[in-house]
Amino acid sequence: METTLRRVGAVILILGLSAAGAGCDDADWKVLETTTQWNRIGKSQDQWLEKKSVFGPWDKVALIFGYADDYEGCVDVIEALVQKYPAARYRCVSAN
Repeated sequence: METTLRRVGAVILILGLSAAGAGCDDADWKVLETTTQWNRIGKSQDQWLEKKSVFGPWDKVALIFGYADDYEGCVDVIEALVQKYPAARYRCVSAN
C-alpha cells in the first residue's frame, strides 16, 4: 500500500512538472537542468523522462524522483505511457 501511494504521489508530481514545463522557455529548462544536475533528491539518481521528437532530438517531458529507485520508477511511467501511446518512443536519462 505504501509503495502504491508513493508511486501515485510521484506520478502526480510528474504530471505537475510536465504541465509546468509546457510553458517553460529554453532558459527556464537550462536552469532546471543545471539545478538537477548538482542536486539529487533522495538516494537514487533522479531521471529525466524523455520523448523522441518526430523531426528532432529527444525532448525532456518530466523529472522523475521520489522512488527508492528512480530509474525503475521512470520505466514504470514509460510502460504506462506506451500502453496509451504505443507509437511514441520514451527513454530515461540520468539527471545527476
